[in-house]
This record gives sequence, C-alpha cells and structure tokens, in this order.
Amino acid sequence: MSPVTNAPVTGEAPQDVLDKVLTDLEQRLGHKPSRIEILRSEFVTWNDGSLGCPKPGVYYTQATVDGYWIIIKADEKTYDYRVASSQSTPVLCSES
Repeated sequence: MSPVTNAPVTGEAPQDVLDKVLTDLEQRLGHKPSRIEILRSEFVTWNDGSLGCPKPGVYYTQATVDGYWIIIKADEKTYDYRVASSQSTPVLCSES
C-alpha cells in the first residue's frame, strides 16, 4: 500500500504578502525572473519565532507565530520563504 501524500496548498497567502516575497526575490536576483511558479502558498502556525527556519546562535520567541509559507520556483531554482503575519518582511529560509 502506497503512503498518502498531500498536494501542497496554494492560494492562501494574500496578494500583498506574495507581492512582498516577489519583490524580495527580484532584489536578491537583481532582475525579474523570466518564469515564476508558486509551488506553495499556505497559512501556517509555527512553534516559535524562527518560523520553522532557525539560524544557529539566534534566540527566538517561544510563542506560536501565525504566518505564511511560500515556495516559489523561478528560473529553475526553488526559494522557500516564510512571512509572519505580524511582520511585513519576508524571510528566505533556503534556496535550491
């Protein structure tokens, strides 16, 4: 029997949050990507202020944090962003 896998959720992040993420990505790349695909756009509650993306040596609030998990594929690379609902600054967790 095969395990059940859930498809990524898309469409939950508001447009203004997506716009901020796309602006951050364009600034990092230094240009507008020729092709962008939203792979995940999901409302989540993280266990702490690290937004599920802790950096070594950094201390985070230990309260739960609501926000959005957004994964974008642009020009054949994937970018994993996290945005807390209380903040307007997207955090790039990883790229691959």
